[in-house]
Amino acid sequence: MRIGRHYLINKIVLLLVFVLACTAGYASTVYTVTLDTSGFVGHPAAPFWLSAQLTDGSGTGNGNNSATLSDFSISPVGSASLVGGASGDLSSGVELNDSGFFNQFSQQFVTGALLSFNLVLTWNPEATLPDQFSLAILDSAGHEVPTLGMGVSGADALLSVDLGVGSTPTFHTYASDPSRSPSAGGSPISFAAVTVTPQAAVPEPSTWLQLSSAFLLVGGYALLRRKQR
Repeated sequence: MRIGRHYLINKIVLLLVFVLACTAGYASTVYTVTLDTSGFVGHPAAPFWLSAQLTDGSGTGNGNNSATLSDFSISPVGSASLVGGASGDLSSGVELNDSGFFNQFSQQFVTGALLSFNLVLTWNPEATLPDQFSLAILDSAGHEVPTLGMGVSGADALLSVDLGVGSTPTFHTYASDPSRSPSAGGSPISFAAVTVTPQAAVPEPSTWLQLSSAFLLVGGYALLRRKQR
């Protein structure tokens, strides 16, 4: 009878650990986004602005997805322009939440050889059209610098990704369009497509709490077994 009780307790503990492991949530992968901006230096279409957008596919502003941009390599100029569920700036980091249909961050920056930042996206699907994150550079006229994205998606984006589609993000990246000049003037700006490099995923705080609970269960069970011997 005692053996049966230990067997039952053992099964219960293993089941609890399994459930906790399965329900533990992990943060989305951190992606490093990099763009060679040397072609922007000294261009007559300056100054330039970095623009990030998050569009709500449901059209209701349900706030179920977000994009977090941090660790910018560029220096900001002036204040950020924020629309909808956008907050932050290039110094402190940027948060976009789809609490509105159209959510946009933009801020002027000092052009240099390289633009890079870290990007984290949530991954919740919509019942209708997917939420979309996109990135662009605006010229002094407030228009997007021409890219090859216009012929694909109808917008001069540097990068775009539909959130919650598939198991992992599919980033669409676009180089400059050599046949079109910026709206603010000057010759076409030459740059290669941005690179997106995945980094290691970091567990959320709730994951550490759940896993700690599982370890405490195992430790408590082991202590109980020793006392009963």
